[in-house]
Amino acid sequence: MNLYLYLRKTFDEYIFMLKRTFILGDSWCYYKLYTGFKEADNIIKDTLLPVANYLLDNKFIDGWFFIRYTDPKFHLRFRFHVKDDRGLIKSIMKLNEELQYYISNDIIWKVQIDTYQREIERYGEEVIELSERIFFYDSNMIAKILNMDINDKERELISFKIIDSFLNVFKIDDQDKLSILRELQLGYK
Repeated sequence: MNLYLYLRKTFDEYIFMLKRTFILGDSWCYYKLYTGFKEADNIIKDTLLPVANYLLDNKFIDGWFFIRYTDPKFHLRFRFHVKDDRGLIKSIMKLNEELQYYISNDIIWKVQIDTYQREIERYGEEVIELSERIFFYDSNMIAKILNMDINDKERELISFKIIDSFLNVFKIDDQDKLSILRELQLGYK
C-alpha cells in the first residue's frame, strides 16, 4: 500500500466532508448585531465576553468569535460553536436575555440571525477549523483588552505589539511586515 496515496485519499475525503454552510440549528450560530461603532466595545466587553464565558463554562459551546463589519451598516458579527441541540437552545436564550437592555434602549437597533458561510477560499480548506480556533483566541484576547483600564493610545500600542508578535511567529522581516499591512489595509477599504 502506498502511504502517500492513502493519506491523500483520506485528506481529500475529509475536505469533501468539510461543512461550508451553517444555518440556525447547525453547530455554528451566527448573529449580526447592528449598533454604533462606539457602542460596539461596550457590547463586546460587557456582554459578549461574559455570555461566551458562561456558555463555555457550562459546556454549551466550545468556541466563539466576533468580527466588526460594515455592509453597508456597521455591526458586530458574533458566531458561536455549539456542542449539541441543548447548547444551541441555552446559547440563544442566554444571548437574547443579555441583549434585551441594548435593544430596549436602541443601542442595538437590529438583530439578525444569518447563515455562516465559511470563507474556505480565503483561509484554505486544510486550516479553516484552525483559523476559527485562532479567531476564538483572538476575540477572547481583544475582549479582555477592552476590559482593561487603559486609554486609547495604550490600547493602540498593545494592538500593534500583538500584530508584530503574530507576524514574528512566521519570521517575517520588518520590510515584509509593512508590505503585508499595507496590502491588508487596502483590502479592507
